[in-house]
Amino acid sequence: MRQSVLRDAWLVLPALAVMAWLDWHGLKTWFQQDDFAWLSQGGRIRSLEDFVHALFRPAAQGTVRVFSERLYFIVLERLFGLDHRPFHLIGLASQTFSPQRFPPAC
Repeated sequence: MRQSVLRDAWLVLPALAVMAWLDWHGLKTWFQQDDFAWLSQGGRIRSLEDFVHALFRPAAQGTVRVFSERLYFIVLERLFGLDHRPFHLIGLASQTFSPQRFPPAC
């Protein structure tokens, strides 16, 4: 059992290295296009009601993406301000670990 886990880990490492290499320039860029609309959400929150509206009110063609857009930008902007690196690193980490969370889908 332990040998198969180690063998699988060695198979995943090159894939992770290639993914980091491909995303390298993306990690160094600042925010782009509609990121600024999502970053501005945090500044409008003054109460619990404002927070609920910021999370669940349809915007941008009627979409409601609570976790991938709204909560992501609200929380990270509160924690890190306009430093782009944590945003990009968390995005890269979510890409990295998605195949491991859902192996039958890969």
